[in-house]
Amino acid sequence: MLKCQKEIAKRAKYYLYNYKEIKEKIETAKEDMIMSRKTYFSTLTNQGYYSNPVENAILKFDKEYGEDEKWLRVIDDAYDIVRTENHTKYQFMIKRFYKKEPYWRILNELHIEKSTFYRWEEEIVGLVVMLAIQSKLVQI
Repeated sequence: MLKCQKEIAKRAKYYLYNYKEIKEKIETAKEDMIMSRKTYFSTLTNQGYYSNPVENAILKFDKEYGEDEKWLRVIDDAYDIVRTENHTKYQFMIKRFYKKEPYWRILNELHIEKSTFYRWEEEIVGLVVMLAIQSKLVQI
């Protein structure tokens, strides 16, 4: 595997394993943005125009969380694809990446072999990478 492919796979794994935490962080940031009580026109700037705090908050949010949101959409798409493809693999995906259960528990509960475990993990990461490329999040 090329170095860039390994780094892309590493990034995909990061978002798979940290999906829940990143989603909660984004939801909290959205709530904070919505709950902020600022007037529409705040202060007159040196350039002679009014700054819009709502637009500024949205631009700041997009700068901080825009890429994370796109990755979460890619992960959501991957969950949808796997759910329609294979129910057992979907359960594996939830247990492995969302719930972060240890591999031995997943092997016992889903009655799969260790080789199947690692093959499915690799397939799911590959799917996420392909969806990220399709969404123009990463380039090869």
